Amino acid sequence: MPPAPPPAPRLPAASSPAADDQLVLPVVPPGTRPPTFVDRVDVNAATAEELAVLPGIDLAGAARAVDLRELGGPFADVDEFATAAGVDLREHPRLPNLLACHKPQKPYRRDTPYLPDARILDV
Repeated sequence: MPPAPPPAPRLPAASSPAADDQLVLPVVPPGTRPPTFVDRVDVNAATAEELAVLPGIDLAGAARAVDLRELGGPFADVDEFATAAGVDLREHPRLPNLLACHKPQKPYRRDTPYLPDARILDV
């Protein structure tokens, strides 16, 4: 019969002075994983204050981008937003991973007939 494994070391209680020196990690149940993703900020829905907390974007640039969005409509992509906010994406390579660009959908109205975007021509 193999010998029994040694007992696991005990961590000091939280009230002891040596507890500040210990790193205590949360226990994750088997079969689950802790959240490791960051919710992306939608550049077409966020306020200037929400955009200003991102790296490389100050409050003035965020306010300028929101003003341009309100005047000219939603941004087509993250690059267009970065240009409006005055941010160089080469200086902040993590920024595109923190942003999303969702185009708002128009609400469907039942009282208007469906008209296709393309013209139908008789040939």
